[in-house]
Amino acid sequence: MQTSFYENRPFLEHEYEAPHFDESTGFSPEKIEADMREFIAQNRGLSRPLLVAHTMRILLEEVQIELNPHSIFPEKFNVGVDYSVDASHTIFGKLARERYHRLFPRLAPRAWEMRRRLALSGAAVPDTDFWHTLPDWNNLLSLGFSGILDRALAEKKKKEDEDILTDEARDFYDAVIITYRAVLAYVDRLCTYARAHGMGEFAARLAPLLHEPLKTLWQALEISMLYLNIEELGIERGRTFGLFDRQLYPFYQADLAAGRITVEEAKEYFRYFFQKIAAAKRYADQPIGICGTYKDGSDATNELTDLMLDVYRELDIHNPKIHVRYHKNIPEKTLRTLLDMIRAGNSSIVLINDDTVFAAYKKIGIPHGLAANYCPIGCYEPVIMGKEDARICASWINFEKAVEYAVTGGRDLMTGEVLTMESPTDLATFDDFKAAMFSHLGALIDLTLETVLAEEPWQYKINPSPILSATYDSCMERGRDIYNHGMEIQNTSVKCFAVGSAVDSIFAIKKLVYDDRRLTLSALADILRANWAGQEQLRLEVRTFQNKWGNNIREVDDMARELYAFAANKIVGRPNASGGVFRLGADSVAMAESYGKKTGASADGRRAGEPLSKNMRPVNGMERCGVTALIHSVTSLDHTDFLDAAPLDFLVHPSAVAGENGLCAMLAMVRTYFEKGGFAIQGNVVSAATLIDAQKNPEKYQNLQVRVCGWNEYFVNMKRELQDDFIARAGGIESV
Repeated sequence: MQTSFYENRPFLEHEYEAPHFDESTGFSPEKIEADMREFIAQNRGLSRPLLVAHTMRILLEEVQIELNPHSIFPEKFNVGVDYSVDASHTIFGKLARERYHRLFPRLAPRAWEMRRRLALSGAAVPDTDFWHTLPDWNNLLSLGFSGILDRALAEKKKKEDEDILTDEARDFYDAVIITYRAVLAYVDRLCTYARAHGMGEFAARLAPLLHEPLKTLWQALEISMLYLNIEELGIERGRTFGLFDRQLYPFYQADLAAGRITVEEAKEYFRYFFQKIAAAKRYADQPIGICGTYKDGSDATNELTDLMLDVYRELDIHNPKIHVRYHKNIPEKTLRTLLDMIRAGNSSIVLINDDTVFAAYKKIGIPHGLAANYCPIGCYEPVIMGKEDARICASWINFEKAVEYAVTGGRDLMTGEVLTMESPTDLATFDDFKAAMFSHLGALIDLTLETVLAEEPWQYKINPSPILSATYDSCMERGRDIYNHGMEIQNTSVKCFAVGSAVDSIFAIKKLVYDDRRLTLSALADILRANWAGQEQLRLEVRTFQNKWGNNIREVDDMARELYAFAANKIVGRPNASGGVFRLGADSVAMAESYGKKTGASADGRRAGEPLSKNMRPVNGMERCGVTALIHSVTSLDHTDFLDAAPLDFLVHPSAVAGENGLCAMLAMVRTYFEKGGFAIQGNVVSAATLIDAQKNPEKYQNLQVRVCGWNEYFVNMKRELQDDFIARAGGIESV
């Protein structure tokens, strides 16, 4: 290809939204779906892994393809995805979701009913998380598709020869073999089509993947993209490309040493690769990991790290997003580049503290030698590549619900149902109120974890994954799927969130009911049931109370610490149903909005249905003492309890971080936060005036991106209510 990336970019930015699939290469998604359903109907005697493998084979054999002549990573397939907003599910994923919703209620009916009740209340959504996976990228890049296939054949034969091949293991290996033969046949289809349509260079680069280990940087990037797209045909999501800089560095070095590419050509590879990720519009963005340390503690940052950051900044995109493993010896040049990117608006970056992650792993019995290989996935969650399945989103638990139930005697404000227990409504002292709240919280945690535990034994029957399992050493050695006890470490993660909403509500209750005695607890419950109707003056007054989370107020911080210590004692290290333990997180992701819609009015002045507080943040408008006070509050918590992540979101005005002094201030902020034991930090540098103008004049701000939770979005594309949320927070901070 002679033309440059920037000449081709107009043909790349919307390539998934406006594809040109060659109808002569296969069938429509509707026809393929019908063929897959017919195969399932005619082969109901096959085990679930074999059904999954064969339906994927049918899809890869029959799917229409396109090769975009303007890209060096040109392949796409027509699997029925709608890209109008975010990429929807494939036809294969549709079948998997149908299976999930059909089988779970049948196999675990009581758990499914409790899941429904918890979800309806906005209290929790216990689940089996198939949606966040971390393939072993090291194996994929060292073995390639053909090597993984050869390994499956060899492992099956070895067990046959030793007469230890069970029927279950035979089905596992056969499913892997069918799947990877189908993958290779698909790659061969791409090569054949490329040769026939004047794209011989692409075919020549791709063809060695059919038979040989990877040798070049281009091949490593191409197989990464191919694998991710194929795995995500199902409901699984490959929620990171791994520790990208260190995984790709040997290929980059070898290419340079052999004279196959120049540094500028390597940059061109990443321009095309990152742009393809951006165009694919994966929900919550596609992560890549960088930096961190090796087992001996030495810095893993390399020259490819900086090259990728240069390209990313140049493209001015937010997808992929970047997970940075921070440690005290991270090169200052790299750290300054990252923070400069954030303040310039490239804020699709989160920094995660190696030391805190290692201490959190140690708390659940995992030594540094294993933990050193962790990779952040999803939004910010650490998982040990190739060793751990962590189910990072088994549920979120809403702290505010425990406060609500202590006020109402256990009756849900929105549904009227008693979910946990009935409790007295004439609690005489604040200590009595706290005891009731913790009783409800404990019951809510138990209900949630018990429901997750009841679901876990059925995960293999519902969703075996040969494509993913084949990447793991332990699965291949044991002849077991990842969802059938194939992994060495199988943990389960739940998150407790809305700490700002809960703590502010607790102190509003303390003041109104117990200190000033202006209301009885029953009277407050009536006000909340009425959604503050007729009590607007009181609602606004509550908003002015002093004791608000995130302002370095000792008794408030102590309350937040009590909440999380209680949750950690109930959750961290508790055995799961897979031989592992539960992990705890403190992030909200989008649940602050979705759970908020199902949560009644709260004592902090929040109206029914409004968003709850996000991540470790204060309630909007309650961050009154600036980012330094916020850091003190957040780091008063023990972040080694939060192995499943606890991000601090900062929002500062551009004037506060302008120039060299401003960059030094950002460096000091990040270092201070991590020195105090903080888990992760991310944020936005933007003014309320800019956001307001962008809302009024979106055509002027098409590239204005904001950090939403664990991902970024273009501000002008967000729903009005989410825009208003950002404006409210920015305005509140600027009024300090």
